[in-house]
Amino acid sequence: MSATKGQRIGIWAIAIFMFVGTIGSFVAIVLANNNQQSDQTRANELYKAYQKEVADQSTQLSEKYFNTFNQYSSRPAAFDAASVTELQTNDIVVGDGEDITSESSFTAYYIGWNPT
Repeated sequence: MSATKGQRIGIWAIAIFMFVGTIGSFVAIVLANNNQQSDQTRANELYKAYQKEVADQSTQLSEKYFNTFNQYSSRPAAFDAASVTELQTNDIVVGDGEDITSESSFTAYYIGWNPT
C-alpha cells in the first residue's frame, strides 16, 4: 500500500520542519556559547579593573597612614581566650572626619600585625 499524495506532502513537510528545527537548534547553541564567552570576558575585565582600583587605593592609603600606625606594631600579643572577659575598643588615633552613621557609606582600611 502506497501513501497518498497528501500523506507524502505531509511527510515531507514534517521532515523539512524537523531539519530546519535541528539546524536552528545548533545555531542557537553556538550563539549562546559565543554570548557566554563574551559575558565571561567582560566579567573578567571588570574584575581586573576592580582589583586594580583596590590595589591603587591600598597603595595610596598605605603611603598616607602606614607610618602613623607602624609605631603600634609591637602591641599585638598571643591571644589568650581565658583572659577575655569583655569586648573592648581602643582608639589608637582619633580621626577628624565625619561620624559614621547607619546611613553612611564607607570603605575600611586595615593595617594589622601578627604577634611574633
